[in-house]
Amino acid sequence: MMSRKFTVLFVTIMSSLGIAACSSGTTTRHLVSVGDEVRIAVGAPATQPNWAALSFADASWANKATAFFENVDGAMPADVTVRRVFDIGADYAKFRTLSLSFDPGAAYDVFLNGQNVGSSDGKSALAINAPAGLLHASGNVLGLAIHAVTAGQVHIAPTLDGEADLTAPPTAAGVVRGPWLIAPATDGVTIVWETDQPVASTAVVDGKSYDGGSGTHHAAQVTGLLPSHAYPYQVEVAGVATEGAELTTAPADTSARVRFVVYGDNRTDGDAHRRVVDAMRNEGADFLINTGDMVASSNDAEWQTFFDIEYSLLARTPMYPSLGNHEENSGGGGRFAELFPLGKADVFKGRVYSFDYGSIHVAVLDSNAWLGDEAKWLDDDLTRADENGARHLFVVMHWGAFSGRKYLQHGSNTDAQKYIAPIARKHKVDALLAGHDHFYERGNSKGLRYFITGGGGAPLADPGKIDETDVTRKIFHFLTVDVVGGVAHVVAKDESGVAFDNVDLTHDW
Repeated sequence: MMSRKFTVLFVTIMSSLGIAACSSGTTTRHLVSVGDEVRIAVGAPATQPNWAALSFADASWANKATAFFENVDGAMPADVTVRRVFDIGADYAKFRTLSLSFDPGAAYDVFLNGQNVGSSDGKSALAINAPAGLLHASGNVLGLAIHAVTAGQVHIAPTLDGEADLTAPPTAAGVVRGPWLIAPATDGVTIVWETDQPVASTAVVDGKSYDGGSGTHHAAQVTGLLPSHAYPYQVEVAGVATEGAELTTAPADTSARVRFVVYGDNRTDGDAHRRVVDAMRNEGADFLINTGDMVASSNDAEWQTFFDIEYSLLARTPMYPSLGNHEENSGGGGRFAELFPLGKADVFKGRVYSFDYGSIHVAVLDSNAWLGDEAKWLDDDLTRADENGARHLFVVMHWGAFSGRKYLQHGSNTDAQKYIAPIARKHKVDALLAGHDHFYERGNSKGLRYFITGGGGAPLADPGKIDETDVTRKIFHFLTVDVVGGVAHVVAKDESGVAFDNVDLTHDW
């Protein structure tokens, strides 16, 4: 069988990933890398209306990680069609210059968001200038239609970088980070975002404005909404609005089914982080829990990368994070509390807090501090939750009580075993949720279930084993937790969203 080299995509549009200095006044970020997933079809899809638009239903197309060979068989030539959905972020309008390097060995067309932006005979690079208004903050579609491919193989290995003009005027209303959602309630939510300069800014929810302050960091507390309702919203600066998104309030019915996602340790590998986020977006979570170490160092550039990657997820799904050692050790504890104003400043500096959602109560601790003090707070907090009728209790911290890894300042946290585990057992919590060690581990310590989910993008580590360990995997991953009918069903999924472990957490103490 004939082999045909198929090298896809080098396009300079803004990405959601790592940042690199370019010529003066520009910056380059990765968008698509080898290993990212694309949708692919062989046959007629290129002739179907709107196949390159976001609204096109591509569920029947093959979903594959790039760097594979696609077989094209048959006597008649066939089209090979590729789709990749990507996000940009708040300053998407700074990215306009496109340079596509693509050698399929056949003629092809290039589409952005359903619009044909160029064609090539496959023998030379294609320069593209994206028209104003074509790109979006999220949900962009890059489509490639390769025509008349004869029997053989095509190699699909896309890479996509973006170059931004930093000298361009502020775009997206001056918003450079976010918006992201936190603290969902039955009657509202908190919307957070940041601008490139101090300026008055508001959040507009279903036509009503909420003040976000006039600095560079903005937070608007939205109230007066109905439970279990979805509302359109956007952020406005000087009358200019960001792209619209949608928020959903928490249910008032404590018997309602709730789904949340748990992940963490996202630092270092932006491509893996993005793949995990892409998979999580398909889960329809009511909220997210991040187990910490979102960044390797708490500086502006790394937080920018984090929020760029998570833009389309956090704009629609509220997140509750715990403080990791990488945020704390780089002096970013205060920045953490500012970015995620969930706790009270006079209670462990705002780094320890709890929340309710439906029948669920979650307590979030700071494993960087002495846990003896936090144990008393946790006991009081879980006592109140029990009195208020919470049916499911979870405790979250970055460095958890149990882990099979044998490494300095990793593995089991003996302070958490001494101070936190007894309180968790006393209140019969469903599970301890932690990260810190970069793998998946599920275990049980005298009836106390625990999970380590540190596979969000940090370098993977080799898991060990302790007496409490039930399952381990060295894998990028996340957890989904479905709570309904008195049972919490936990499923561990890899970066493609494929399940590899599951367990029901029942009250069997």
